[in-house]
Parts: sequence; C-alpha cells; structure tokens
Amino acid sequence: MRNLAAFLGVAALAASGLAQFQSSQLPSSQTQYGPIVQWTQVHQGVYCALTQQEMKVIGSERDWQSYFNRAFPADQGTKRDIPKVADWSKEIIIAIHAGKQPTAGYSLNVSTIARRQSGVYDIDVVFERPNPQAMMAQVMTSPWVIIKVQRAVGTPRLRVIETTSRVIRASSP
Repeated sequence: MRNLAAFLGVAALAASGLAQFQSSQLPSSQTQYGPIVQWTQVHQGVYCALTQQEMKVIGSERDWQSYFNRAFPADQGTKRDIPKVADWSKEIIIAIHAGKQPTAGYSLNVSTIARRQSGVYDIDVVFERPNPQAMMAQVMTSPWVIIKVQRAVGTPRLRVIETTSRVIRASSP
C-alpha cells in the first residue's frame, strides 16, 4: 500500500512537471510556425456580381470600397453606405469567391485557418455542391465568404475542400 501511494505521488509529480514543461514550450497564442491566426467571418452569401473563382486580400478602406462596389453594385442612381468592416490599422479583409455555379445549393464556408509553415497561413474553405439527386432551383449563383484577419500574420494560402451535400429522406410513420 505504501509503495502504491509513493508510486502515485511520484507519477503525479512527474505528470505535473511534464505538463509545466510542455506548456512552457509554446505560449497559448503561439504555434510551432508562429502566432495563432485570429479571424472572424464578416458575411457570406450566394449572389454576387463577381463570377470568377478568386481570393482577394483587401488591406485598406479605399480597396474595400472598390471591391464592394464591384462585387455588390448598387442600382443606378441609388446612393448607399458601404459597411465599415475592419480596423484597417489592425486587420485585413479576405474575400473568397467560388465563381459562377449553374444552380442553387452551392455554398462556401471557412472551416479553419491554421499555420502549417512559417510565414504562411492556410485558409481551409469547404465548397459544398448540391447532391445530384436533389431538385435544385435553376438559377445562377456565385457563392462567396468574407473574413476579417489580424494584420501582419503572414501570407494567406487557400485550401479548398470539396464535398457534396447529402439528401435526407423523410420516413413514413
């Protein structure tokens, strides 16, 4: 019994020492490749005037206004306010577009942003296609998502993960 208590005491001490050693290796705001990338989704949708697949990095209010007017043009003669979405001294905007799609049912979602090498961060985007068996509206769409990322964290790289949605059939009672 005494041996078991001594063993458990040594094991607990070793485990706490190992935990302290591991946690002192990297601060919680750090990865082995650099600081954790903080990000926020600003907005997403499926209708947009931009119809090419692209990732646009926007670093100033002027560039944001230019992008916004091209992506979401106002009706002629209509005055509108462009939303304020970033503190440009601390953040950048990244707009990701899936391009023109032939039907409804396509979507684009940022799942994670991770550092996988020094000076670069990967933006993992899930591009979901409608299930071929599903009935979809025959309307052109152009899915997009806009995120806000802290400035000066590295160079963004887009990784697209493609998937097809599932059809869930109703069961009868």
